[in-house]
Amino acid sequence: MNEWASRLESSVEFYRKLPDKTCQECGNHMDEQCESYESTCASCAEKLQLSE
Repeated sequence: MNEWASRLESSVEFYRKLPDKTCQECGNHMDEQCESYESTCASCAEKLQLSE
């Protein structure tokens, strides 16, 4: 396997092994990209915004 293919495989494996993203407030699974900066689900974010 050449160096480029090896690097690609290792980076894909890194993202595959990341744990599911969960909401900081309720702990439910979030269907977000792993690199997203959101830490709360849409439901909790709405509740938090309404309470401000």
